[in-house]
This record gives sequence, structure tokens and C-alpha cells, in this order.
Amino acid sequence: MSLRQFNHFCIMLGALDHDRPTSDEVIEAIAQMNALGAKNFNSGIRAYYFSVATVAWFVSEWVGVATCLATVLVLAHREFFSSSHRTAASAALIAARHRQSKLSG
Repeated sequence: MSLRQFNHFCIMLGALDHDRPTSDEVIEAIAQMNALGAKNFNSGIRAYYFSVATVAWFVSEWVGVATCLATVLVLAHREFFSSSHRTAASAALIAARHRQSKLSG
């Protein structure tokens, strides 16, 4: 799914008329397609992580439980406590401030 969405994103980006300014609505639509592709890509990666935990169930139910918990901990760290999360949160905050100043001024 995400590969298809990233493909649409690339087509939308390539179809822009580079001789004229692009409207905010078009930019927003392209950015939303990119964000949707990224979201679905992340969901797919999580599915792979949990598939490893699922295979561990064949060894033993306790190994499966332990692997599943370890997977949740790794994903929680990557999702909420990693340097990439802090960077993305900072970028989102900067973009929100920029949008707010654009609306008020």
C-alpha cells in the first residue's frame, strides 16, 4: 500500500508546473499523500516486527510472550523516545508556529 502511495506522491510532485507558483492547496495535497505513505510504511514495518514474535510462539508460549513484549518495548522506544522522534516533533512544532504566524499576520 505505501509503495503505491509513494508512487502517487512522486507522480503528483513530477506533474507540478515548475513555471508557475504552486498553490497552498496543491502543496498540502502532495504533503498529505507523502504523510499517508509514510504512515502505512511504518505500519508495514511494525507488522514485520510482530511476525518475528509470532514465529517465536512455535518455540514456546513463554518465548512468544517474551518476544512480543520485547517487540513492544523496542517499538515504544523507537516511536516515543528516539532521536528521530525528537527531530520530527521539533519539525512539527516549527511548522505549526510558521502556519500560525502566517494565519495571524
